[in-house]
Amino acid sequence: MDHSGIKIEFIGHIEVYYDRGNHMDFISLVKELAQPGELLQNTVYPFEFTKVEKPYESYCGSNVKLRYFLRVTISKRISEIIREMDLVVHTLSKYPEADSNIKMEVGIEDCLHIEFEYNRSKYHLKDVIVGKIYFLLVRIKIKFMEIAIIKRETIGTGSYFTFIRILVVAMRVAPLGTSVFHENETVAKYEIMDGAPVKGESIPIRLFLSGYDLTPTMREIHKRFSVRYFLNLVLVDEEERRYFKQQEITLWRKAEKIARRGMQPPAANLSFAKVEPMLSSAPANVEQAPPCQQSCLDGESTSLKSEENSECSSSINGSKSDETITYPPFGTVHLLVEKNGKFMFPLPLTVLQRAFELWSPCTVAVFAMAETEHCNVTAVKRFIDNLSTDLYTLCNEGKKKFPQIREAAEVALVKVRNVNSEKMQQATAAMNALIDLSSELVLPFTMGCDSRLPRLVQISLSAIQRFVTNSCINDESAKSIVICLWSLASAEVEELKVLQTVALLVSANDKVRGANLAKCLVICFRLNFAKDSTVINTASATVRQLVSQVFERARRANDQGNQLATLLVEDLCRLVNTESPVWLLGIVEMTRTLGLDLIELLLSQNQCLFSKRPEFIFLLKESMCPLMIKMFALNMKSPSAELRLHSGGILGGNALAESGVEKPYFPITVRLMRLVNILQHSYSSVLITECEIFLSLLIKFLDSDKLDWQRALSLEVIEKVVSEPVLLQTFCVAFDMKSSSAKVIEELMNAVNVFTLSVFDEASKTSQRDESTGPFSDNASVVPGFLYHGVSLPLVVLPTYKIPKSKYMDLVEKGEPPIVPFGYFLTVAYDITCATVKSLERISAETKQDLVLLKRMLDACWKAVLSSVNVMLEASNNEQIAETLLKLQTSMLSLACKAGNDEMRSTCISFICQAVVPTESNQTPAAVLPPFPTTVTAKCFQAGRALLSVVFNYGPFFGDSWFSVFQTLQRFLSALRLKPMITDSDTVSIVHDLSPGQSATFPASFVSEIPSVVQMLSDVTARSSTYSEQCLLVVLQALCDLSKETLQSAASVNKDVQFFAIWQLVELTVLNLRRLDSFWQLVSPVVLGLCSHCSSSLRAWGSFAFSRILRTAVGMDGILDDAVLRKSIMKLLSDLTDVPYEEVHMKQLDCVLYLLRTKDRSIHSELWPSIFKIIGSSTSSSHSVDTNESSVRLAFQALKLVGADFLSQLDGACLQQFMLTDAQFGSQIKDLNISLSAVGNLWTVGDFLYRNPPSRTSKSGVNNGTSVDQLLLCLYHCLSNLCIDPRPPVRKSACQTLLSTVMSHGVLLQASSWRNVFLEVLFPLLHKVMHHCFSASTTKLTATGSDGDEMLMHHSRDTESKQWAETCVLTVLGVVKVLCSKAALLNDLSQTDFMLAFCMQICFVEELANGSNTEVSVGALKSFQDLLQCKELLELCRTVTPLNRDTQCSEKLMHMTIAPFREKIARLAFSSSYENSFGILWQKVARKVEYLRPALPLVFDVLLEFFEFAYKPPECCNAAPTCPKSGAKGTPRTPSLCDTLALFAERSLEMLVNFYGETALFPEVVEADIARKIFERLAVPLKLKRQCSSKNMWKCCVTAFLSVARVTLAACREKPKDSHLETSWPEVLQCIDNFLFTKNESRSLSLPLYDEKQRLELMECEVVDLIRCEILPSAKYLPADFVSAIMDLLYRGCIDGHDLTGYSGNGLDERKNLELSNACFKTLLQASVGKPDLVEQCKKSEINEGPTEGPAALKALMKRCREVVANYPTDERLAAGQPLPNYRTAELVQVFSTIVTMVETLRQQDECIHVRNMLEQLSEIYPLLVDCVKCKTEEVKRALVPCLKAFHIFIKPMAAQPADGHL
Repeated sequence: MDHSGIKIEFIGHIEVYYDRGNHMDFISLVKELAQPGELLQNTVYPFEFTKVEKPYESYCGSNVKLRYFLRVTISKRISEIIREMDLVVHTLSKYPEADSNIKMEVGIEDCLHIEFEYNRSKYHLKDVIVGKIYFLLVRIKIKFMEIAIIKRETIGTGSYFTFIRILVVAMRVAPLGTSVFHENETVAKYEIMDGAPVKGESIPIRLFLSGYDLTPTMREIHKRFSVRYFLNLVLVDEEERRYFKQQEITLWRKAEKIARRGMQPPAANLSFAKVEPMLSSAPANVEQAPPCQQSCLDGESTSLKSEENSECSSSINGSKSDETITYPPFGTVHLLVEKNGKFMFPLPLTVLQRAFELWSPCTVAVFAMAETEHCNVTAVKRFIDNLSTDLYTLCNEGKKKFPQIREAAEVALVKVRNVNSEKMQQATAAMNALIDLSSELVLPFTMGCDSRLPRLVQISLSAIQRFVTNSCINDESAKSIVICLWSLASAEVEELKVLQTVALLVSANDKVRGANLAKCLVICFRLNFAKDSTVINTASATVRQLVSQVFERARRANDQGNQLATLLVEDLCRLVNTESPVWLLGIVEMTRTLGLDLIELLLSQNQCLFSKRPEFIFLLKESMCPLMIKMFALNMKSPSAELRLHSGGILGGNALAESGVEKPYFPITVRLMRLVNILQHSYSSVLITECEIFLSLLIKFLDSDKLDWQRALSLEVIEKVVSEPVLLQTFCVAFDMKSSSAKVIEELMNAVNVFTLSVFDEASKTSQRDESTGPFSDNASVVPGFLYHGVSLPLVVLPTYKIPKSKYMDLVEKGEPPIVPFGYFLTVAYDITCATVKSLERISAETKQDLVLLKRMLDACWKAVLSSVNVMLEASNNEQIAETLLKLQTSMLSLACKAGNDEMRSTCISFICQAVVPTESNQTPAAVLPPFPTTVTAKCFQAGRALLSVVFNYGPFFGDSWFSVFQTLQRFLSALRLKPMITDSDTVSIVHDLSPGQSATFPASFVSEIPSVVQMLSDVTARSSTYSEQCLLVVLQALCDLSKETLQSAASVNKDVQFFAIWQLVELTVLNLRRLDSFWQLVSPVVLGLCSHCSSSLRAWGSFAFSRILRTAVGMDGILDDAVLRKSIMKLLSDLTDVPYEEVHMKQLDCVLYLLRTKDRSIHSELWPSIFKIIGSSTSSSHSVDTNESSVRLAFQALKLVGADFLSQLDGACLQQFMLTDAQFGSQIKDLNISLSAVGNLWTVGDFLYRNPPSRTSKSGVNNGTSVDQLLLCLYHCLSNLCIDPRPPVRKSACQTLLSTVMSHGVLLQASSWRNVFLEVLFPLLHKVMHHCFSASTTKLTATGSDGDEMLMHHSRDTESKQWAETCVLTVLGVVKVLCSKAALLNDLSQTDFMLAFCMQICFVEELANGSNTEVSVGALKSFQDLLQCKELLELCRTVTPLNRDTQCSEKLMHMTIAPFREKIARLAFSSSYENSFGILWQKVARKVEYLRPALPLVFDVLLEFFEFAYKPPECCNAAPTCPKSGAKGTPRTPSLCDTLALFAERSLEMLVNFYGETALFPEVVEADIARKIFERLAVPLKLKRQCSSKNMWKCCVTAFLSVARVTLAACREKPKDSHLETSWPEVLQCIDNFLFTKNESRSLSLPLYDEKQRLELMECEVVDLIRCEILPSAKYLPADFVSAIMDLLYRGCIDGHDLTGYSGNGLDERKNLELSNACFKTLLQASVGKPDLVEQCKKSEINEGPTEGPAALKALMKRCREVVANYPTDERLAAGQPLPNYRTAELVQVFSTIVTMVETLRQQDECIHVRNMLEQLSEIYPLLVDCVKCKTEEVKRALVPCLKAFHIFIKPMAAQPADGHL
């Protein structure tokens, strides 16, 4: 790899984040590692940086960074390879342990007084802050207290470290020209108290610093930044007011083990504020002595009482007794005062004197101290000792070659000794004596100077300086000293010493005056031309010092001083003008530059003299200004135009030198410009004419024929002129505002503008420049600037490598003019423009005179300024520059608005708009731009923000500029890809519309700024509410024009439409709705045009616009109260109905809906017709567009809201319109639910009319022109039309609503109106329904779902005929009901009307009943039933045609109701309607129509016949497929005819049981043996059980059997010995036997499930319970053989429950129901021991010899007990040790208990045959009981014991029996 060299650098620099391009390096060391060559392999280059001083610690803060790093650079031809490595530097220090604590008292007067104390003021980074807070007074409620550590980072540039900083700090004044930025950061926050303290309470503080990220304190690091820390104590009271006190602390990094050399801390008695590293060995960035501070607590002034502060104060006052007195540091200077009185300053003495004169607070103290030391004896003695030493030295040095000098020295020494011996007791007297002898004492030293011997001259001059320093000279000695110095200067001996002595001699006192002073000045002037450069520089400085001293004396109001000052000025002017001086005699030569420098010095330092004293003003006008004008004329020569053109436009020095043309002298011109600047700023009030001349000269210097540096100097002076607003005002009043005077400011600004434009034009002509003579050959620091016509024109900021000053005016030391960088012209022109605008801004316009002045100044300069700003802004390529220029344009716009300059305002707006819009889109219409125009630049983005800002601030002043502003904003948003979009919530949001491919090209820096732009745009829109009405009209007119342009362009251009204008129009209209009447005629055509446009997007915006306006207007009070405005808005809303677009109609309906939903607001009556028109247009066939379901749904929602909330506000006509509109929605076919809801709305209207009868609705306007009868008839007609709708649900709902409305609300109708109801509404409706029903198709229909798939339809409604049948049934039933309820009313009105209605109804019923549709026939029959049930109707009919009762009525009724349907029932599915009609019919017949009771047996026969269908299908069903048996294994149940008949049979059985329960005691029922028939029919299914076709049938039969048995038993008790009832008991016995002891279940049936088996067992137990609870208690009413048979059944139940059956086919052991066995056994036992007792039953048995249940039960019970007791021991033995089943054990235990009970019962009975028989049977059981003793089961043994004990009655002797005959 070829390279041009390898180097390594060690760099330490400071980087400020907001100025990253401007790093400040404080260390930069470079080592060359390799020469240019070639790298062939890996190479190692050793390097070493030895003894590198790293003065600062590494730091990385919020805004600044200090870093050290190594940088390796491999130089290559095209690019360099650079690598960096950072190093971290820590500065370690160690402070003494002894440190003063901080203690102070702060507070608020009479409210709070606290004392806090910190243990130290300096802490290392791992230290602990310990302190306490003591409350002395607490009168406020403190909530809590906390302490925080605040880090303050200060960044600043400027003159921090000059000597003036001392004065600034001392005077508490902020320095000028500084740029300081502070940022505070709370590093730590620690709560130290919670709650309110009390007086005397002490709060401790202990804060550990090791847990926080802290750095050492840093102060003014390399004049760039500082880092300081403060302890902030905060108290918060209950009202959230905060009281705080800050105290600065010093943090340092502790060196725990090893401290580096060269970093030791300073001595304890010294304190430095070090800035430069070579001045101190202490670390530079570690703060060692924090200055004293005064703090405040919440704004209240307090006194700081700390020991540290007192020490500082005492040291300033000089009261410390230490060897060295230390003053606090200020800036970079060490102010160190020692006790010997010497001041050590690294500055010239004159500067020090000036400083002490200005530093008033400390001057008195310092000089008082010096005077005291000077006057005391010690000081005088020291002076005498030094003087004696000098005389001895002079005597010894000159005793050989110069005896006269020795003699004079000895004489002087004697006089000094005399003074020392005589006057030393009084210091003042001794000093005065020395002053008197000064001429004699100085003589030896003047003679030593005359000797010219260097050693003697040095001694003599030092002694003379000591005389001068101690003020020990008089006039005579001063004169001799001046003569001596003159001779030395003439002989060129010890020139530096001579200059020092002259400076001390003139500055120390006023002894040197007149000619002697002139000689001193001449000495300095002459030495200014010495051969040694050091002498020349010193002489130049001394001259300036002496000249200043001369004018200092003049300022003391000394006449002689004034005279000398004027003489000096005159001689200086003469010398500059090459004339001989008058006062300064002896000056051989002097350069003009020195003279001009001195004049500048005098003018700058003595403004009070030259502007106030007449003699000096005269010198200004008559001497200085003419001299300057003359010299300007000499320096304005310029080369010819041909030479300038040959040299390349802007001249360089080489081209002019080669031409041979006499060139202007740069040093003279620079100084003249500096003088002009001083005169303009300081003396313009006394030099009016001269200033005009100078300004004209400056303008001429800008001509194109002038040299570059001349033009640069002129620009710099002009910049300083325009930077002073007062100066511009002065010039304007003096020149531009006078008609006879030249317009100086206007000419000046025009010249600057012309120059600026010429620079850009020249740059556009020259695209490439020679590096050797070009503008950048001086290595100027280039910053971004401008790009004009493809040529880069960067700004050049001075100082540069070759130009060490910031201005060319400061290059006073340069002899030759430097090359002016081309970019510097732009820089100065840019600064002039900025300064001009800022100065104009600072001009006050509070008074009328000030406003007139401002207007005149703007008239003079605005065109030139705006022209320059616009050109610069157009060419700028830097964000900061563009931002500044935009601010200038904004400021000019503000000034134009303030001054009322319309032309200037329009120009400003135009220029800003030009900057906003990208150049590429200027030719495109604003309304229709490409989807994504050229990407916006940073400058355009800044301009856009500026435009939004000026619109927000100055919008009311824009006038006719609004159109261009909105047009520009529309383009700007389009360039930013921002589009206003309508959201789902009906609001507008600004969307950043970027496609996936464009997101990568869009500038990422703009993304974060877009929200702020949107917010600014919103603020601009909101500001319109503050505009005047005229201004608002102008704004809206501009928006309307732009919107119309959008409409026109969108129809012809196939590009994306911009909606900005429409959006703004809507927003401004909404914000200014209260002024809507003034601009509605302007806005409404635009909105209507948008809604009618062919573009869907524009229609959406038009719909949104109107919706937003209406919604906001409705939501505001008072907007719609204006009748004209209300009519206008509703007219537009109504006109939208004719727009042929669905989305517009949707939004129109949405507006209506919002209007209706507004709470607490009534709708004006004139709005209702428009509202109903809009709502009804959704279903109107005349509507211009086919509406969709959403539109219909929305419209109906509005209509429904009207019906719910606004019916009370509608008059009669509106109500009719509402009902007609609602009927339209009922007839629409888009949405079925809407049609159904529309029917409900009509019910709501009827209900409203019912609840608000005419007497109460007159106020609401219901009967206003329309009667209630008309309204109700209209309602009925609307409903009747819906009753024949082709959709079944609508028909059904309409029919129900119509009939309900007629029934419930018909009371409001007059009697005469009912004829119309029947003849015009109900009967025509019934006729139409019947016609549709009979003509309907019987083709099966298919329903289709929303997804297109077919849906299953119920078989009962799968044809049109079936659907119309339902409607027909509903209608006929309803009409019959109405007729029944209103029959009397019709009859009262007219008997003819009644008969007509009744006959028509009967005809309809007959025709429907004879129809082919079964459902309709049933419905007709039910309607006929309703007619029959109506007593009132029957009575009316009887009065007309009396009923003829005959004996055959029952048969006729039966034939009419049942016979026609008997065949149909067997074929069709069971009908619930028929069931209900049948049951109700016969219940009514049975109870209320007595002559129809003979038909009851027939009804039971029919029901029983229906019930037989369950197991015996009718003959008509023989051809049908057989029904699979219920529950057959492997055979699924499928719907069939058998299942249908089974269900019908079940329902018939249920009806039969219920009907029998109601009619069981009727004679007709009893005599017909209905009970026997029922039990006979039930016996079959009870025997079949699970073999029935339906698995539930036998269960229903069991339930029916129990119910019928109970009813029959009750009837027996009511009618005992009834022969008809007794015939039923054998059938009962057969039913019980069939159910309990069925043996013929088929093996093909599957085994019953456990749940089913359990249910069967429970039912069997219920039958046994029937016997126990119902039959046995009623045995006396029952036949004896029946009771005996029942006992046999119980016995069989006991036996069969324990008998083992064989194994079933499936191998399982089946066993009878044990629960049944137990129930039978308990029943037998209860029958044996129950009431009546056994004795009575036995007696009855002996007498009557008839069977009773008692003996039979005992016999059966004894038999069963003997069998159980005998079988158990045998079975247990046969089990071979295995336990018997549990049920056997339980049965045996129960038998034991039964035996015990029987023994006890028999014992208490009287003796009879049956008792003796029972006792004999018990005795036979006893041996069997004894056999059970061998049983092994414990439970059996426990039960056997009481049983055996019960037999003790058998073993007692008979004689022992009781006398009463009992056993």
